Amino acid sequence: LKIYQFWAQGDSVLWMAAREGLFTYHLPSRKVANHLESLPYPANAAQLNLFHTILQDQKGNFWAGGKNGLIRFQPKNQELTQYPLFKKNNTPRRVWRLL
Repeated sequence: LKIYQFWAQGDSVLWMAAREGLFTYHLPSRKVANHLESLPYPANAAQLNLFHTILQDQKGNFWAGGKNGLIRFQPKNQELTQYPLFKKNNTPRRVWRLL
């Protein structure tokens, strides 16, 4: 994996924004899981897999920015919502950092 950013969820889970997707590493079991590979994707799914940054909001949702804008991932129900961002010439805008 090429990992761009980590986000710690408590003491036992690391979320990872990576070139290959959105992953977790469960420290006690040492298991890695890809949280996007089993979800129903929109037509441009392959382009959703490159993430540069990740953070968690107060409701427990994860926001990840990457090649085609922003996504919100809700771990409780495994729901993914894409928020595409475009430049004036209608090309995708990358999200490099979330604050």
